[in-house]
Amino acid sequence: MIRRCYSEEFQKVRGSHKGCTVCVDWYDYQVFSKWYNEQPFTGSGSQLDKDLLIAGNKVYSPESCLVVPQEINKLISINRSKKSGLPKGVRAVTGNDCYQVNVGVAGKNNYVGCRKTVSEAFALYKETKEKYIKEVANKYKDQIDIRTYEALINYEVNIDE
Repeated sequence: MIRRCYSEEFQKVRGSHKGCTVCVDWYDYQVFSKWYNEQPFTGSGSQLDKDLLIAGNKVYSPESCLVVPQEINKLISINRSKKSGLPKGVRAVTGNDCYQVNVGVAGKNNYVGCRKTVSEAFALYKETKEKYIKEVANKYKDQIDIRTYEALINYEVNIDE
């Protein structure tokens, strides 16, 4: 967390953490460790998430962070490249006059279908992704912080992701 926020070397490779900070209390490892160990999910594969509760959050703090299973941490990611100009999960199929929809499930990119317009394709992506997010939330319901569960159940895929 400290390296992600303050290492120029790290930020050259993973620029998504540029501008992120850590609350002053967490500079003391004992304070952070105490908070971390009080979280409901700290088992194998646990990860610190800073932006599920607050979209676009740039501050690591007890109020904004959650400890989540890796599967949950990978569920929601921002599409920063936008090279194609299309929403995440949508790609143009050359010679087929359609837009293909793929959704990442359990680390694999799964084909969902094709639609004639970008908006129809994104609607299919949104519906499929939100359904999958809810399935994962229910899978971990008894193991995660209630704030994590509620954030996932209420999550809405945004076209800017």
